[in-house]
Amino acid sequence: MVFGVVFASIDALWMMQQVYYGTAKSEKALPALNGREVLVLLTLALLLVVLGFYPQPVLDTSKNVMESLHSLYSISFSTLRP
Repeated sequence: MVFGVVFASIDALWMMQQVYYGTAKSEKALPALNGREVLVLLTLALLLVVLGFYPQPVLDTSKNVMESLHSLYSISFSTLRP
């Protein structure tokens, strides 16, 4: 496990160095967004804002699963207490 964390850290640092300080492989500018991409971006941004102000529909869909997990873990933790 320790080796995985160390190698992941080394890989992440190497990647950050290449992204921020490495040379660019292409000098070509990125094309502008087309209409479909703007529509998708605006739809996702609107959904993010709506769910930020009113997250209850998402929370309601996971209510049953969360209650069963809570009951499962509350039973297992109660058996561990002296």
